[in-house]
Amino acid sequence: MEHTDHSWYAVRISGQATRVSHRRIIFTGPKGGSHQYLVPDINQKTNIEVELEHQGIEYFLPMSISEAPHRRKRNVMVTRRAPLLPGYVFVQHVPDWQRLEDAEGVVGVLKCGLDNVRIPSRDIHDLRMIEWQAFCDYLDPPEDREKRAVHDRFVEGARYMISHKTYGQIPVTILSITNRNRVKAIADKLGRIDFLPADIDEVNEAA
Repeated sequence: MEHTDHSWYAVRISGQATRVSHRRIIFTGPKGGSHQYLVPDINQKTNIEVELEHQGIEYFLPMSISEAPHRRKRNVMVTRRAPLLPGYVFVQHVPDWQRLEDAEGVVGVLKCGLDNVRIPSRDIHDLRMIEWQAFCDYLDPPEDREKRAVHDRFVEGARYMISHKTYGQIPVTILSITNRNRVKAIADKLGRIDFLPADIDEVNEAA
C-alpha cells in the first residue's frame, strides 16, 4: 500500500519504552569466584523501536552513545545508548493510529486540539544532524580534537617566540607538547641555555 501522507508526527513515550535489552556478563575473580552483571546491549533495539517495526511504522528515535564507569565494577566502562530527546519518538506512514496509541509505552500523540501536530521535515533533518554530531563526538571526543589541533599548530624542534613574564619576548626551541596544553622549550637567554616550561597561549609566531 502506497502512503500519501509523508508528514512526521511526534509521539510521547514513557521512559520504559526506550529501555534496551541487557546481556549478562560474568567476571571471574582471581580466587575462582564469579560475579554476574547485566550490561545494556547497544546492538539491541529499544522496546518502542521493536513495537513500531512490528506495526510497520517508519520512525526516528534520536539517540546518543556514551561511556560511563560501571556502578559496581572498578575499571569497567559501560557503553550506553540513550535518547537525545527523552520522551519523544517521531513517526510517519502510520497505518493505524489507534493501534499506535494503544501500544505499550506510548503516552499519546502530540496534538493541537483534536488534530495530530505535523513536525516540519527541516526539524527532523536538524535532529538527524544533532544525532550525527553526537555520534561523531563519541567516536572522536572534542578534547581529543583540541589536543590534535595544538600538536598541529606547533612543530617540535622548531623555533618560536614566547612571551615570558620576566624576560619579555624571547626565542625558544620547542622540545615537546604535553597533554595539559603546555610546552617544554629551550631558551637561550642572558648567555645561558635554560629549559623553560610555558603555556600554549604564551607561544607566538615562529622566530
